[in-house]
Amino acid sequence: MRLALAICLFPLAAQAGPNIVADPALFVTLGAGIICADPPSEHQPAPDTISGFVDLVDGTVYLGRPAFRVPALPDLAFGVAGQVAPLSGAQGVTIHVTHPPMAPSGVTSQSWVSDFLPDSTTANFFRFDLPEERVPGLWTMQATLDGQVLYEASFEVVDPARLPGFTDPCAPPPPIS
Repeated sequence: MRLALAICLFPLAAQAGPNIVADPALFVTLGAGIICADPPSEHQPAPDTISGFVDLVDGTVYLGRPAFRVPALPDLAFGVAGQVAPLSGAQGVTIHVTHPPMAPSGVTSQSWVSDFLPDSTTANFFRFDLPEERVPGLWTMQATLDGQVLYEASFEVVDPARLPGFTDPCAPPPPIS
């Protein structure tokens, strides 16, 4: 499992959609769906996750496609990405992900701490690295600070057979011959 956060300096074009509610004073843009990201640059301890850490991405991260329904495919990432307002921001934000039980542990929730820096892009996402993580059902991602909900997004993770036309927006283009 790879839970991740990224703090980058580039704009996002996605707006909040029907599967996400957010504090409008904190974000200029916010979207939920398939997340595309460079490989992680380092790990940050996150004791309330199965792996014990989250990956940090110090590179390109963007919302590849707004989506509520997410196929349980290897290496696919989904979550929330947005542009933090210039005079806003929050540090020590708790990101809490709930999901159906994962075998063999039966774990149904994981959390880590993230910062939303003013006038920057922030992204928090879950990537399916292991087969036991690809659990169909309702998943939620919520960001809170001192008990206040900053955003909450919901996703339905489904068997890939239920989305036969799905194309990964993060896949590299085919080589030109």
